[in-house]
Amino acid sequence: VDWWSKFYAATGDLAKSGDYLDRGFDQLKVYRCDLEAVPEFQGLQDFCQTFKLYQG
Repeated sequence: VDWWSKFYAATGDLAKSGDYLDRGFDQLKVYRCDLEAVPEFQGLQDFCQTFKLYQG
């Protein structure tokens, strides 16, 4: 079992994923759009604010 088996299981290509799902391994979620468009990612906004630095 390799990373590709995990990928194929996530995309629904069960012929190429072998017995990956049957063995109970973790699964990936593959999104068919930009991650910014997925509501659960909230537009991939920064979690911190930036600020200007001044010398002097």
